[in-house]
Amino acid sequence: MAVATSASKWPTTWFNTFTTKSRLFTVNADKAVCDAWQLPKSAPVNAVPKAPVYVVGGDHDPTTPARTAGPAARAIPGARFETFPGSHAVFLTSACARKHIAEFVEAPGGVPPKPCEPDPGRPPTLRLADTHVTGAPYRISQAPWLAVPFALFALVSLVQLGAGALRGRSVTAFAGLAGVAFAGLTGQAVYGMASRNETALAVGVPASVGGPYTWIAVASAVLSVAALFHARRWPHIVAAVAGAGFLVWWFTWFL
Repeated sequence: MAVATSASKWPTTWFNTFTTKSRLFTVNADKAVCDAWQLPKSAPVNAVPKAPVYVVGGDHDPTTPARTAGPAARAIPGARFETFPGSHAVFLTSACARKHIAEFVEAPGGVPPKPCEPDPGRPPTLRLADTHVTGAPYRISQAPWLAVPFALFALVSLVQLGAGALRGRSVTAFAGLAGVAFAGLTGQAVYGMASRNETALAVGVPASVGGPYTWIAVASAVLSVAALFHARRWPHIVAAVAGAGFLVWWFTWFL
């Protein structure tokens, strides 16, 4: 985040160019603005700002990490750069960051404040390695219906678990158990991340969701297909189709 911004010593690349279908909603939003305004490609210009510049960032920010924000700030004459414990948008999660920003706005040329002291009551910082970068959670927060495949998979798994257990169909029961376990673990992990850092879901989900938990969902879908081959009845067809469809949605859109 930069309280005052300008360009300075940009790399020799073209502006207004974006990778297609980025996992970060911020990149897609910027691209949408440039497309809507029909902004042409432009060459970089070594502009030097006259306004004081204060750049802040989280030490574990996956979108604008300190390793890139720091050099950008130092390329601006007289700019001040400071990192705070946290992920993206530290002004929302760090009281010390908000205090320093307010002091800079009030007196841009004042003496830089002392570094923030560690907060013993603060939850552990989310590291970049803890995050699987994807813009899907943010998009779901804007349009909850996009999460229908997840809800449908969880519902079908619950029905499989109950029906399989009552009728003694072990493969169906284990398929449902795996699906319910995946939904529960994923929900718990996402809730835990949101509790630790309310802005983290804007850039991704816990790494465990994109890793080991995903393979539990794969196991559920495979068992559903196995149950279908054992008894080709419409409930098994529905479960197999729901599992396969969910995995397509999960791997191609969510992750």
